[in-house]
Amino acid sequence: MEATTPATVTLNGDHDRKGRGNELIDIESLTPGNHINGYANSCRNTTNTFQYLEWQKLYETEKPFQILLDIVDDAPEQRRHNLVFHDGPLEVVHDVRGRESDHNLDKNGFTYIKRASKMEPGDFIDLDKVEKVFLSELEAMLKEIMDGAVDFNDKLSPLGPATQVHLDQSPKSVVQRVLQFLPEQAGHLLRGRVQLINMWRPINGAVEDWPLAVCDATTLPEDRLVECDRIRRAFLGCTMYVMYTEGIKWHYMSRPENEDMLVFKTFDSDNNAPARYCVHGAFPWKDAPESPKNRESIEVRALVFTYPESLGERK
Repeated sequence: MEATTPATVTLNGDHDRKGRGNELIDIESLTPGNHINGYANSCRNTTNTFQYLEWQKLYETEKPFQILLDIVDDAPEQRRHNLVFHDGPLEVVHDVRGRESDHNLDKNGFTYIKRASKMEPGDFIDLDKVEKVFLSELEAMLKEIMDGAVDFNDKLSPLGPATQVHLDQSPKSVVQRVLQFLPEQAGHLLRGRVQLINMWRPINGAVEDWPLAVCDATTLPEDRLVECDRIRRAFLGCTMYVMYTEGIKWHYMSRPENEDMLVFKTFDSDNNAPARYCVHGAFPWKDAPESPKNRESIEVRALVFTYPESLGERK
């Protein structure tokens, strides 16, 4: 099971911006012509070919789109999308196991936090229990790491692993979410710093296949992101797909357990933040057992608002 739900977080002040520099790799010490696989094997990392958006001349006159509803037979336009994806080159995916504290939200766009839950695996099919217990636990965690107050206000919906490299929401879509879920406060909320934070964790023990990979935001230029309309029956949203660029640095955690929480950014309105987004995607793990169990995980999205002192705190 995979699920998402928006939430809101009210903050005053800024949060930690600690981080470490890039690690140095002696590429010349690896086998010539096989340095990618050699490096991965030497460091308990792995490799993968991610799926990236392939730019089409069509996009100069027609915006990328996906239609996520049934199209009637007599409709003049029968296309469900105009997207073209391709497999990128073989890339190293760095294992953060044992180096979880090397990354943080503002510097890299993601961080890993060890956090146990009172929820049992079977509890996650009970949406009432998820909202009362699990979301309360996330509220406490966000208050601890981001000094905020939390207000959850949307239901969960099931999703499966997404293999294309993407961001869940575009900047325009984030603003739409604020207007949709918090219409009375939106005018005030949008005057401060707005962030959309994702929190992901397994719910049925160690992930044996299809782990979630995240990209260090400092290695991906913003001009490699392409907005795509996602058309649903009741809501027009936008996601962001990614075109490949050399030098992207990928990370994942090998065999994350239930208490291993991945926290990452989808959006940050602060232009001065080193990391304003964190693209991600699931991938088949080369070290998976012959018959891996199905991955079950839950993902929650939180809208985070930070107010300048001059604006005061929302009641």
